[in-house]
Amino acid sequence: MSKTVSKLALAAGLVLAMAFTLSCSPDGLPSSFVGKWVIEDGSKSLELFKDGTGIYKQDSKYGEESHSITWKVIENKRFVIADVLQALSYTYEMSGKKLTLTDDEGKKEVYGKTQ
Repeated sequence: MSKTVSKLALAAGLVLAMAFTLSCSPDGLPSSFVGKWVIEDGSKSLELFKDGTGIYKQDSKYGEESHSITWKVIENKRFVIADVLQALSYTYEMSGKKLTLTDDEGKKEVYGKTQ
């Protein structure tokens, strides 16, 4: 490999590392996740805060239920949400203001970012 190609590869690696660092909030969570996300039919929402906490809301037969949650993004494009009782892990895809969460059984939920 020529020196020019090596320098270009090093420069590209540095640019990618800087872009990743800048796209994360101060505590290392991706800032692109922070905000309010509402599922397509409006029956569920996630409000994700930059400190890794959030609020999950869901319509039920008793009205709207709300739960405090924690969240994080881990390797292999996995998104984890936990409350006091359980932790759920999803594979995620994000495109603009659209977040698709897919559970381990293949069920998809598509959320749109509102804030």
